[in-house]
Formats: sequence, structure tokens, C-alpha cells
Amino acid sequence: MDEIAKDVVRRFDRLQTKRRNYENAWQEIRELVLPHHSDFQRKMPIGDIRSTAIFDGTAVDAAEELANEITTNTTSASDRWFSLEVTDDTEGLNQNADVISWLEAVADAIYTQYSHPASKFYQTVYEANQELVGFGTSIINQEWVDGHLLFRAFPLADCYLDQNSKNQIDTVYRFLKYDSRQLIQEFPDSPLPEDVYEDKDGVKMWEVIHGVYPREYGFNESSRGKPFASCWVLKQKGITLKESGYNSMPYHVARWTTLTGEVYGRGPAIKCLPDIRMLNRMEYTIIKAAQKRTDPALFALNDGYLGPIKTAPGSINFIESMDALPRVVDVAGDLPFAEDKSEQKRQAIRRSFYGDWVKWNQKTERQSAYEVSELVDQQLRKMGGIVGRLQGETHGPLIERSYELMMERQKFPPAPPMLEGREIKIVYVSAAARAQMGTKLASMNRWLQNIIPLAQSKPEIMDIINASGWANAAARYTGVPRGVINSPDQMQQIQADRDQQAQLQQIAGAAEPTSKAIKNLAEAQQMGNIAL
Repeated sequence: MDEIAKDVVRRFDRLQTKRRNYENAWQEIRELVLPHHSDFQRKMPIGDIRSTAIFDGTAVDAAEELANEITTNTTSASDRWFSLEVTDDTEGLNQNADVISWLEAVADAIYTQYSHPASKFYQTVYEANQELVGFGTSIINQEWVDGHLLFRAFPLADCYLDQNSKNQIDTVYRFLKYDSRQLIQEFPDSPLPEDVYEDKDGVKMWEVIHGVYPREYGFNESSRGKPFASCWVLKQKGITLKESGYNSMPYHVARWTTLTGEVYGRGPAIKCLPDIRMLNRMEYTIIKAAQKRTDPALFALNDGYLGPIKTAPGSINFIESMDALPRVVDVAGDLPFAEDKSEQKRQAIRRSFYGDWVKWNQKTERQSAYEVSELVDQQLRKMGGIVGRLQGETHGPLIERSYELMMERQKFPPAPPMLEGREIKIVYVSAAARAQMGTKLASMNRWLQNIIPLAQSKPEIMDIINASGWANAAARYTGVPRGVINSPDQMQQIQADRDQQAQLQQIAGAAEPTSKAIKNLAEAQQMGNIAL
């Protein structure tokens, strides 16, 4: 075993041990909430039915709906959910027409990549959000492949994480299995053992570890200079198959919430796992009780029948005496009471998965569209913590890496000279982000409503309002694209044109009496000549 492979395997084993305590709960969530995701402990055969432990689908539906709502309200495929601005803009560059045009062009180029069918961006985000809601942690990988960005959601079951002193995920180890043919295809130039080439039918399975970690933890010449090292190791043989490096972390890890000192997140499913477990057991019992009532057991005399009792429709039972007719077993139990208790558990589970948010997103006959929007915004504001965490821990690094990969390949137009050395920041304008900023706009509107009555007696008080600043702030808080808002230079030009037009009208108004007098004099002279 070479030294690099030895180090990778050693750290992988350590991370595997650290994660083991989470896997019991994750496996149960996989079976009861996310039946179509990867196993952590009990590996089911390929193609096998994976929902046999589920007797009530409330948690499955609630998790799917929440994942869909998070995806729609943070990374919508039909709406802009981020824009770009200059950081620390003391010179007003964010109001410059050339700067605005370039920033919009860069954002559009990134959106174009995300919308490209081959990038699988929105599909990947939704799959990752399902694991985030269920397991509390999800992993997205981003690479540049065949001329475009490529996103993939890797199962948490295959990934092992570690974080730095700032609680940032900076290490991801991924465990994969290849058959011999796949291994040759994936690593054609690597020093594979003879066993791989001799396995013509691809019967053997090979364990491969991909480790991405900060360079200071181990690297060689091929990855020197890159902040993150990347090593592929064939575990059974202790061989380094491939090594390289990254300028930025290619894995984007999302965590719902974390406890102090813990690496992995905890999602809504962990919170209500006891209720999910109990509801499935209750439903199993109710189903058995319903079966007993609809197909009850029978009492029959031991010697009253010539053969076994037949209960199928149209069956004929031969008996020696009418007194030997079987009697139905009276099944005790209060099914309505049991259903009420089950419904209580369902409501508790839906609340844990923010079911009220999903419900309010559906308009009723007595609600206006504005009322529904306000209710949804209230729920989104309640989710400010997770939205902020997604933006800071996942969406921000994801967009920054997209920018880096596209900039390296010159996918953006040349930047204006005034942006040289300037830092660009991400501004989130998704529905969830607008809901958080909506409180600022509401405060502005309340303040305005308070001073309007004063303006009736003191009109000069309205001079305190900077109308342009107000309009710009309102546009920002409601997510209006900056391209539809005039810059200060454009507004100044519009005002100059308006002033010029007013001056021309004033000159024309002043010249009108003179022109009329000249016309009248000419007419008088003409009449005098005719009289002569």
C-alpha cells in the first residue's frame, strides 16, 4: 500500500467510525420517510420493494412536499433567485449602467448553465433537498464536464464528512463500488492490478474511495498549489488510482441544523421520528382490527364438519347438524377512537414538516391571491433560519464555484475597467429571500403611513423622503431586476430632457402673442392695400 493510499484509507476508516452513531436513525428514516433512497446498514437487493415497512404514507408525502416547496422558493427554475452586486460600493458602481449591464450578463450566463438540460441542476437540487429534509444533510457535486457545468446529488449513505475549526465542511470522502469493466473505463490510465483485467465477465466488485480534503492534510506534486487535494484509492489493493486538486471545494454540503460539536445535520424527520414510528405501528394495528371485522374468525364444532371450513364466496360446507353452524367471533375494539389518535399523530408529523406552509400555498374560495401570498410569506419568514443556512453554506459556495469554473473558461464578457480589483457579492432574490426582506418594506410602508397625516398640516415634512431612494429600496426588497430601473445618470438625462422640453414650451408660449400681433398687422396692411 503506497503512502497516499494508506493515509486516505486510514482517514476514511476514522470518518466511518465517527459516523456510525447516526446510522441507526438514518436507516429508520430511509425505511419510513425516504423509501427510495440508499441504505445505511441493511443493504436491500437491487429491484426489491423498499416500502414494506410503511403502513401510513403521511411522513413520505410531507417530506416530499416540503422538499418541493424549499426547491421552488429558494432555487426556482422559473424565476431569478439571485443577482450580483459590487461589495462595499462607496462609489455608486452598482448604479452605473455599464456595471449593471455586465453583472446582469454574468448572472444570465450562470442561469443559462443551470437551465441547460445536461447540467441537471434543478433535478439535483430537488434530490438533495429530499435528503436534507429527511436525514438533515445532503451533498451536491459540481464539475465542468464536456463543455458545461454538471451537478450530481450523491447519497449521504456513500459520503463521510469532516469540518474545520469554523464548523465548515472541508473534507468529503465518498465510497463507491465498481465492477472490473467500470473500473477500467473510469481509470484507463491508472495502474490497475492484473485481477481487474482477468475478470472478463465483470463479476468482481472493487471498493474505491474518493477523498477531497484541504491540501495541508496530505498532497503530492500533482496537487501542489491547489487548496484542495483529490485522491482516488482502490481500497482492497491500497493503490492510488488518480490524484489531482481543486481550487475550490467541488462538494456543496447542506445541513438543516446542527448540534454543538456535531458534523452532520438534523432534519425535520429526526424531530418527529417517534411520531412516525408510532403512527406506523398504530396503523398496522388498525389494519389488523379492520381485517378481523371484515373477515372475522369463526367458532365451529370439532366434529360437526366432514372437512375443513371453507370461507370463500360460493363455497359449500357439509355438516352433520344445523346446530353445528359456525359462529363469528365478536371482535372488541374502538376503531373510531383509534383513527382519531392516528389523525393526531398525522397532524403532528405534518407540522414538523411545515405542513401549514404547504396548505396555505393553496388558495381557498374565501381568500384573495394577496391574502394567500401574505400567509405564505409569514411561513417563509418562520423558516428564516434554514433559508439563511442554505444560502450561506450551500447556495453561496455553489454559485461562487460556478463563477470560478466559467471565468476560467472565459464564459463571461470582459468586465468594465472600473471593476478591476473589486469584489462581487451574491444578493438572493428568491421568494424565500424576498419574504425575509419583506419585513423591511413593511416597516417603510408603516413609517410612510404615519407621516402622511402630518403632511396635511405641514406639507414640507414630505421633503424628508428621498423618492428615488425609496423606489430603489422597494425594488430591492421585492426582487425587481435592476435592468428595469434607470441609473442616476439615466434619471439625470431624463430630467435634463424634461427641463429642456419645458423651456421650449415656455419660449413657444412667450412667442405666441408676438406672432399673433405680427399676423394681425399683416392682415391690416393687406386690407388697407385693397381699400386703396
